[in-house]
Amino acid sequence: MSFADSKDIDHATRIATAQLNQRAKPWVWGRPPPAPRHLRRQFVYSL
Repeated sequence: MSFADSKDIDHATRIATAQLNQRAKPWVWGRPPPAPRHLRRQFVYSL
């Protein structure tokens, strides 16, 4: 049995979302760029 109505749930959801957004960091932009890949020679042998 729950005593919370839809207004209480909406209020709690908005507060929790605001708190999470304050701490959020863009992890995609915080990562270092990937190392450059060197081209490797491919040897093809014909018989």
